[in-house]
Amino acid sequence: MTKRSIASLVSALICLALLNGCSSNKQKPQEITEPTEESVRFEISAFSDIPSSEQEDWAAALSAFKISCRSIYRKAAWAEACSKASGTDPQNAEAFFKNNFTPWKIEKRTIGTQTGTVYSVSDTGLMTGYYEPLLSVSKHRTERHTTPILSTPDDLIIVDLAEAYPKLKGMRLRG
Repeated sequence: MTKRSIASLVSALICLALLNGCSSNKQKPQEITEPTEESVRFEISAFSDIPSSEQEDWAAALSAFKISCRSIYRKAAWAEACSKASGTDPQNAEAFFKNNFTPWKIEKRTIGTQTGTVYSVSDTGLMTGYYEPLLSVSKHRTERHTTPILSTPDDLIIVDLAEAYPKLKGMRLRG
């Protein structure tokens, strides 16, 4: 092949590539033509599948879990894990979690209610936790309790969540 024919061949391939990029056969996002519902799919996973699990502070997690065990150990589902945690040293924390817990992959799916077509899958979401402060209080002034708590504070805000989210009927937020 001559230099000229090689150049012509390369030019032809570039033109084909450019024309292919202009093609109208590109796949468009799937159009939703039916009612949909969201569902959640749970699948057993592995700690190695969790992106940051190798950099976690397992000792701090074990310490927090031991504190939780003060109240959850009475529940049958937690009794064994809490018992094992109490005898686990911080340097063995990672092995404790990996031997006693199973990570789960959670996906949110948008599915057509009539056809069962999966329109979208997402593995991101919002996870919440709750903080319960431990307060030592007294109805009477003492050296340790200089300000007694006698009743509900006047400025306590109570929000009825059902007003914004009917599914949360009977639940309130206080602060």
